Amino acid sequence: MAVRIGLAFNLKPPSSVSAPGARVVDSLAPSSRALRYDLPQPDLYAEWDEPATIDAVERALRPLGEVIRLEADEDFPANLRKARPDFVFNVAEGLYGANREGHIPAICEFLGIPYLASDPL
Repeated sequence: MAVRIGLAFNLKPPSSVSAPGARVVDSLAPSSRALRYDLPQPDLYAEWDEPATIDAVERALRPLGEVIRLEADEDFPANLRKARPDFVFNVAEGLYGANREGHIPAICEFLGIPYLASDPL
């Protein structure tokens, strides 16, 4: 039986797509603050991968088994459960926040799926 390898990645969108962003804004109460994710954040996609890079990683993994592409977006947890890979090869940067690179490893750990690359912390 072939090994099933989940390839977690973030695909860089075309340059014409603007990135969502975040900023702290004052709310109604002077002592509270809130985040808004509708403002430009120009470096969001900076470390995401070009299609050629994802293709090259897949080609390198293919001799080891079946490669299942899993884009690291909002649907990743459901897609990971559905795919049921033996392990995840993680090159994803994550979506939002200072700890975004830990999202995929944390989801894998929560679901009990082994993974390669950085840990959640």
